[in-house]
Amino acid sequence: YSATEETNKVLEPEGFYLVDSGGQYEDGTTDITYTDGTAYVYLSADVSLSDTLVVGANQTLYLCLNDHVLDYNGNSASGAITVRDGGVLYLTDCCTAPTTRYGRWNEANTVYTISTSQPDGGNFDTLMGGVITGGGFSANLSSQTYNGGGVWVYNGTFYMYGGTIAGNTAAGPGGGVYVTNGADGAYGVFYLYDGTITGNRAANGGGLGVFQGEFYMSGGEITGNTATGSTGGGGVYVSESEFHMSGGSITDNRATANGGGVVLSYSNKSKFNMSGGSITGNSAGTNGGGVYAPSSAYITVSGAPKIINNTKGAGDSAPANNLVPESYLRFTVSGTLGTGASIGIFRTAAGRFSAGGADSVSYFSSDNAGYIVEASSNNLILAEAPHSHPI
Repeated sequence: YSATEETNKVLEPEGFYLVDSGGQYEDGTTDITYTDGTAYVYLSADVSLSDTLVVGANQTLYLCLNDHVLDYNGNSASGAITVRDGGVLYLTDCCTAPTTRYGRWNEANTVYTISTSQPDGGNFDTLMGGVITGGGFSANLSSQTYNGGGVWVYNGTFYMYGGTIAGNTAAGPGGGVYVTNGADGAYGVFYLYDGTITGNRAANGGGLGVFQGEFYMSGGEITGNTATGSTGGGGVYVSESEFHMSGGSITDNRATANGGGVVLSYSNKSKFNMSGGSITGNSAGTNGGGVYAPSSAYITVSGAPKIINNTKGAGDSAPANNLVPESYLRFTVSGTLGTGASIGIFRTAAGRFSAGGADSVSYFSSDNAGYIVEASSNNLILAEAPHSHPI
């Protein structure tokens, strides 16, 4: 910006002079200036946000947390950061020696405290590097209707290359991140390349909720998140959306209902394509400790995916409950799975559970006691294990 003769004004004793420039300090500013629609923000200290940081139409923000904490303490319905109407957010940490922090919810799950000192006992999250935290709307989540406590992607695009999103809440889907469409129907999109989404809580999709959006995961980690609602998805909730997973891990998430790792909603527009990465160590109260797909949703597996060591319920005695595909017509094994693939299958009844996959039978195992996975024609079935009798 520069003054011109055409726009210059003379300062008079009457009236007032307003400068809208944010707070300017020797080591930074409280305002973000976009040049040709693009801004670069590099945190030089921990930041407390009293209002939502909005990346709007025709704006692209490169945000480097630089090993600092961005703590939201406002009461906006949009959470800590909103990316909307075509806006684009690139999130990274860009530090070479990240600080190890620890996060923990209090007993009532109303306050999330971050410290550099490891708490006594267990049940805490390990946070590496910069953190986005504090997005949430009420201690009593059931009384609220908001989504996306950490980052809300509303018809925008979010690229995550580093940093941690932790200790955020939402009453609906997406405690950490929520991705959805805009008023014009255009989908929001989230690309997770690296970084961690951990210690977030929501009714559904404790870590991430996607409704009429797209989610691509090729790296990073979604871990230690919780869903307390009637649908589930401790790690990821997918409704009328597509989730493409080619790498990264979804681990140690919990759902009161279905889908400790991933849950798909009852919609033929809900699709999960998994070609790599791992879904392990998650638990659900009802079904699909790893992944739950109702009869209307679609799942396709290819490459070398791992869905193992997930359970129904918690504890050492909890039974295996990995992938639960309710419809064999909508669970597809594409091509021959590769070395390293491993998928546990749980079904409420024996019989066919896939479309295709006979040549990949060795990569599947049964979570149902007394049953095995077998090839039948070109498909896979759950069959009663043969009995052996001593002579």
